[in-house]
Amino acid sequence: MDVGETALYVAAEASCEEAVSLLLLLYDLETATVCSRHNLDALHVAAKQGHTGELPFRPLLKYEEIESSKMKAMVKSFEVSELPVRSAKFISRKQWVVAGADDMFIRVYNYNTMDKVKVFEAHTDYIRCVAVNFNPKDINTFASGSLDRTTKIWSLGSPDPNFTLDGHQKGVNCVDYFTGGDRPYLITGSDDSTAKVWDYQTKSCVQTLEGHTHNISAICFHPELPIIITGSEDGLHVTGVEEQKVGVANGEAYGVF
Repeated sequence: MDVGETALYVAAEASCEEAVSLLLLLYDLETATVCSRHNLDALHVAAKQGHTGELPFRPLLKYEEIESSKMKAMVKSFEVSELPVRSAKFISRKQWVVAGADDMFIRVYNYNTMDKVKVFEAHTDYIRCVAVNFNPKDINTFASGSLDRTTKIWSLGSPDPNFTLDGHQKGVNCVDYFTGGDRPYLITGSDDSTAKVWDYQTKSCVQTLEGHTHNISAICFHPELPIIITGSEDGLHVTGVEEQKVGVANGEAYGVF
């Protein structure tokens, strides 16, 4: 055995499930998690080898709980609101985090100092999503969507929204910016079962995407390609530009622009 390896590690690497199960009864958790030459411990190797027995996974869960407790010591906590926080995003260039809550406020914190940087009195109903614009030409804006049916575009330097996008018949659950090029596009998904593509420079809706039969709960642009994913209780739609059908799961794909 190499330095740092235990019999448990060797048994796991050799995929000897019987030996792993037996040795787990004899080893304490600290020994079981000794790392070897590949910076893996026996429990992770056992999982990698496909062990699905109850016993090998029981210590693995304990190991993850221990890892979580170690991580908790390093994680900072922000007391945002007495009501649920529905969405939060990093603004890494500022070392900030922006969070939207059911109290209809958006708050910005410095995640190093834990100071509250800004507060926006944002919507008249629960805030379901926030999205940060990573366009290098417009780095100080972000969007928020709410059950009040609106999407608002904000600047970090102003307490008031730049403008409001209003077009959905029901609440807005999700929003995402297009980052794959220079097009100033934003997409929103709603409880009205539609997605809308917006030009945030002209403040106009470019296209309304229909096809889902239930509320849209997840939406995103591909980071490089002009492709959109919309997720709903009725399935997943993957859509490309110029009416090009890219793919679909549990439904029919539809065009975007």
